[in-house]
Amino acid sequence: MKKVKTGIYGLDTLLGGGYRPGSVNAVLGTTGVGKTIYGIQYILYGLNRGENGVYISVEMTEEDFISECEQMGWKEAETYIENNKLTVHQVYAEDTVFLVKDLIGMIERGCGEKNRIVIDSLTPFIFRSDTKRRKGIAEFFRKLRYLGTSVVTLEEPFLNTGGFENSAVPILLSDSVIRLQNVGYGELFSRTLRIVKHRGSHHGEGIYPYYIERGLGIVVEASESDIKQVMPKKEYSKEFKQAIDIVKKKAPENLREILINRLEESSTSWVRSESPEDTLKYFLESELGDHE
Repeated sequence: MKKVKTGIYGLDTLLGGGYRPGSVNAVLGTTGVGKTIYGIQYILYGLNRGENGVYISVEMTEEDFISECEQMGWKEAETYIENNKLTVHQVYAEDTVFLVKDLIGMIERGCGEKNRIVIDSLTPFIFRSDTKRRKGIAEFFRKLRYLGTSVVTLEEPFLNTGGFENSAVPILLSDSVIRLQNVGYGELFSRTLRIVKHRGSHHGEGIYPYYIERGLGIVVEASESDIKQVMPKKEYSKEFKQAIDIVKKKAPENLREILINRLEESSTSWVRSESPEDTLKYFLESELGDHE
């Protein structure tokens, strides 16, 4: 599967290549950690490669958005707006009906064939949510996936004051969750990033420092060993080939193609430093035990 690159320097490798196409991806954090910059950086990366963008904000007007980009040195944003490649809307979160109908309609009108959607922030739509509204959020996420690949930002302290359900709903529904923090431990680790989850892909499990640089945006720092932990290990292809040969000889016809496909998928995504020999032994014993 070809991934959607985030445009956040140093992050895509830790995400196994980027986001899944047609996914909703949450960025969680307090005020001032860079969530808005993350969203703008993500959307401009796609626009610079011929995609379309829709940016929904509860705070910024179109003029504010252009000003924010100019402060970062991203002068191309205004041109994309003028050429109707990027649509910026300021909205007010009032109820679930607006969330599902009007907001989706607003996004649809700004969409083309390849779309990046940013909602900064989703928190007002879910704050103090009741059961009806939570169902509306689920429907909203479903429609977002149909329209493109989305980033939604969430204000962590406001979610926490509303109780577990308020914070859990968007986090559970999101395909990936990245948490940005300003921990104040010193210059290098004053800001840190953690990938809380990333469905359908291996991802880095550490806590990574990042910084925000004018002109560049967010840059995530990962060591060589961090990167190696999420890179597939090609040196074990021999072990997987041997397992496939055994399946070809011993598996019943109705299982053969299924098991071979599983082994081929595993061989291209094995990120563990240790040999897969024991894992493959367990696999073969379980799948072929009744057929030997």
